Amino acid sequence: MTLPDGWELATVVVKVLMLAAIAGIGGSSLLLRLFRLSALSVQALLRYAQASAALGLLAVPLWLLLQVGGINQSGLSGMFDMTMAALLLQSTLGWVAALRIVACAVVLVAVQRLRAGRASLALFTVATLLACSSVVMTGHISTLSIVERALLLLHVLGALTWIGSLYPLQHACGVAQLPALQTLMRNFAQVAVVGVGVLLPAGLLLALQLLQTPSELWTTAYGTTLLCKVILVCGLLLLAALNKLWWVPKLLQTSAVALQRSIRLEMALALLVLVFTSWLTTVTGPSAM
Repeated sequence: MTLPDGWELATVVVKVLMLAAIAGIGGSSLLLRLFRLSALSVQALLRYAQASAALGLLAVPLWLLLQVGGINQSGLSGMFDMTMAALLLQSTLGWVAALRIVACAVVLVAVQRLRAGRASLALFTVATLLACSSVVMTGHISTLSIVERALLLLHVLGALTWIGSLYPLQHACGVAQLPALQTLMRNFAQVAVVGVGVLLPAGLLLALQLLQTPSELWTTAYGTTLLCKVILVCGLLLLAALNKLWWVPKLLQTSAVALQRSIRLEMALALLVLVFTSWLTTVTGPSAM
């Protein structure tokens, strides 16, 4: 197995940041429809959305510069080859970058409109769809059919929205009254069940497209990395089930401390999922995202 070079490692880090930004946008879009706990909670959620968009605006140009530097292989100065950068901007990568920048800009506009008391939840939805659509435009997934791509978009939308919802949910555990928190968690669980129903078949479809035989899961670098990611996702699902079936029903009898700890553990696993996803598409598989 060839060890990754510095460009690949840097790209993995920036991709994790970009995926985290997209996840934050998706999570904000969903929870703004469920997060009616208090004005303080809504303002905290808007700050989270704003920070996610700002992170995305930082990550996109860094990602493009790393693509240029990786192609040139001439040190840090190679990142600033404007001729190569112009060529990349005319390719699919340019469209991907444009979608992500527009999505982040739309979020910043939506945050200001909400703070001014104007309805703009539709803008958050548009931003989420634009950002998630950019994920399914490049790399190995670009060879899938239209139907398969649509299903994969739902997979990406569900996964990143779920991951992006975790931080605001754990924050709510520290500020919300228990009855309101229980209602929020139950509403979120209802949406999450639908999301998981899309996540799993779409993920299975993608795995079948990328692996010729099941044995590749343990005989190839790509398959082993994918298997690790699947194990992490299973851990996330188990924690989500524990929260839904055990900690949320007990909220009114105990406190939100145990639920908050469980969600923080979910956040740690979710971060690892983003790392393995970025590693898959940069080091062990065709470049994407």
